[in-house]
Amino acid sequence: MLSEKGMWEARAKAAEEAADRLRTCQETASRIAQANYLGEGCEEGKKLRAGLLRAIAEPQGWFGSLDKQVHALQNLAEQCREAAAKLQDADQTTATQNFPNG
Repeated sequence: MLSEKGMWEARAKAAEEAADRLRTCQETASRIAQANYLGEGCEEGKKLRAGLLRAIAEPQGWFGSLDKQVHALQNLAEQCREAAAKLQDADQTTATQNFPNG
């Protein structure tokens, strides 16, 4: 069934696109976090910015959470492609067994 293979390939592509979008979110947030919008020369601003950077950048923080999701989506894409290949192989094997002359 070619449509089944196509559906698994579409799922893989969707997972990869989602992973790419999450990476784009990380890049955007990284650029924003480089500037101090919370007050130069202001002790409260320095502390608030340091806390914000910790919440974003630490492995348990927002970036770490996105990294886990990106990896999960990449794994999902790989599993979908493997499923598509296995289905195609099974279809070809079945077709060969049931219709050996073509």
